[in-house]
Amino acid sequence: MTGPQAAYGIDLQHGAQLAVDDLNSANVLIGGRQATFVLVPEDDGANERQAELVAKRLVEKKVAGVVGHLNAMASISAFLIYARAGIPAITPSATHPMLTGMGLKTAFRLQPNNERVAFATAQYVISLNPGAKYAVIDDGQAYGENAARMFEAALIESGRLAVIRSSVPSDSVDFHQEVERLKQSQANVLFFGALDDQVGPMVKQLWQTGLDTIVVSADGACTSHAVSLAGNAVLDGKLICGEPADFPPQIREGLAKFKHRLRERHPGALPVYSSSAYDAVKLMAAAMVKAGSSEPAKYLPFLASTAAYKGVAGDVTFDRHGDNADATISIFHYSERKKTVLAQVH
Repeated sequence: MTGPQAAYGIDLQHGAQLAVDDLNSANVLIGGRQATFVLVPEDDGANERQAELVAKRLVEKKVAGVVGHLNAMASISAFLIYARAGIPAITPSATHPMLTGMGLKTAFRLQPNNERVAFATAQYVISLNPGAKYAVIDDGQAYGENAARMFEAALIESGRLAVIRSSVPSDSVDFHQEVERLKQSQANVLFFGALDDQVGPMVKQLWQTGLDTIVVSADGACTSHAVSLAGNAVLDGKLICGEPADFPPQIREGLAKFKHRLRERHPGALPVYSSSAYDAVKLMAAAMVKAGSSEPAKYLPFLASTAAYKGVAGDVTFDRHGDNADATISIFHYSERKKTVLAQVH
């Protein structure tokens, strides 16, 4: 609720509060008794230590469930505390694989995790370029390395191997050595596990050298900053990114109505994750109704078995890890330097 990312946290709160108000207006019955839902907002400041303190306070208050946290590392710290208390927690936004990879029965997420995004992106790109030679480079950081590893896994699954597999320093923007190696290897497609501040210069230097290489990356690479750093490089068909973003066409009408309602309450709001926060609250309430109880231990099995739930932000089916198996991954490319959805995959 405070700090540089406060707008996103407040967006989560707006969505969760709207769900609470809708539930109270609907006179929901749990175990034959009318339920009253109350939102208890807390601020972790996108800080791991503060998130732990928040989690301990919420456990002391005996909340029935948690919607959040916004950031991955804050979520991981807090989710361990919720797990010990047996309190279900659903993050509408965090995508780090570890969050649901710790084996916590109380941990759930609505967005696809980073590794799934990289793997699905790889599968899609490989299907479009079956005869291509592939190179894989990462920035030596955990995010970039994981994304590159998953791209490699998709290559291997398809019976291919990367002609180049290397790393570059995360602060490097001079890729002339890498570009020369790409030229010598005749690689057609480069997966670059890095962020926009490196992807942009890589695209620019490939273009300046006259290489026709397609650059593929994952979440955090296709941004306006990357476009700016790419200079005059032609982006059409040359820069592709997979992201846990955008929404499937079949839910856009309902989503538009939701955003209209939210803006009526909060003029000037720019909804991003509020629809997922709304869904998280409603998912917990639906599980409580099925269980006939709001006690975490009793409704948790019903929440974990959620399948084909029709949410505002899309369908939800939790797999055995607590990930949403129905989460949509969007593949973006550029058309006349404008970021455009190329496809949506699972």
